[in-house]
Amino acid sequence: MCGLNRCPVFERINTKETISEKLKKDFRSITPEVLIGWHNYPEVNAGIIAPYEIIKTQDPRQWVLNKTPINDIMSYRLKLINSHNKVNIKELKGFNELIQQTALSSKPLSIDISLKNQPVITNNFDLHAQPYGPSGDVNKIELIDKPIIKKAVQVTHYDTDLKATEAINYLKNKGLEEYEISNLLSAGTLGVEKARKLVPTRWSITATDDSISKEKISKIKQNEILDTYTVFNNRYLGNNFTIILLPRLWSYELVEMWQPGAVFSSDEIQVMTDYEEYNGRKEYAENTGGGYYASRLPVTEWLIENKAQASALVIRQITKDYYMPLGVWVVREAVRKTLQSAPKKFTNYQLAKEYVTRITGYDIRKTRTINTMQTRIINYL
Repeated sequence: MCGLNRCPVFERINTKETISEKLKKDFRSITPEVLIGWHNYPEVNAGIIAPYEIIKTQDPRQWVLNKTPINDIMSYRLKLINSHNKVNIKELKGFNELIQQTALSSKPLSIDISLKNQPVITNNFDLHAQPYGPSGDVNKIELIDKPIIKKAVQVTHYDTDLKATEAINYLKNKGLEEYEISNLLSAGTLGVEKARKLVPTRWSITATDDSISKEKISKIKQNEILDTYTVFNNRYLGNNFTIILLPRLWSYELVEMWQPGAVFSSDEIQVMTDYEEYNGRKEYAENTGGGYYASRLPVTEWLIENKAQASALVIRQITKDYYMPLGVWVVREAVRKTLQSAPKKFTNYQLAKEYVTRITGYDIRKTRTINTMQTRIINYL
């Protein structure tokens, strides 16, 4: 009835039938990550995501390198049990302290979990956070291993005068990936002591992307302006990305085009966009949400690496092949992958516009990026 090639609900039903016999109230596992909910904030569900059977952990970078299809990613994610409790975000003792120890460790910890009842599979589709499998209320959790904490993480955790944004950028500069950093932020291990609290996972992901890219933008503004119109194009998990870098001062825009048959789409193409000029934006990007910040981060990484400044226009086309939401990591890694492809370079705007229109079917003259450029040229003349 929804028009999708594959039904996300049926996928879960099939998975439930496959794994239901293996689910138990008491099990030994490892701790890949924490999950902090946002409903009823500041009283939220806080939990540890762990597989019901010990398996090799995976992360988005591996999925990209291995070209892992959606089905295999979902198969792995649905094996993860969310063992949670209802907690207050400011209470960092007891169960929440255990969550912190899990996040601080650089390696997965062995853990014994006892739930009040057999875990139950629910539909938890979310465009921001990654999906997971069954969930259940915690009766008792016991860590078997001691956390192994990286030196850089020790510095930020024990420095209780260091602001969270400064800690995020320090950790990134020390080589930690966004997934590790957002996990630490979510568990309340970063920031000034009085301000520390659990942060809903979907918020911590966006805050991490935002903080890192803002620091890079301040450096990008010192760079020379790119000398060509540079266009990248690539596809990942049913998402087509076209990135246009224009030779002008920094600005950024994300255009999302949800095609019929894509997850959460309608019978017509839906276009949503958010934009920032040279001085940035003050409000949250409501239209495109976490994807806005996840997309902006790799763009700033590319400009820093190439010592350039440009106005960036990112067009994301979500096709019917993206039938299951996997989280904003898809956007972040897809944009990174796109920027690693061989670009097309043009000496003038008209040639670049014609090329982009041909490969996307979208008239970029509708965007704020192009409208602002044309307005400035007219005002100058």
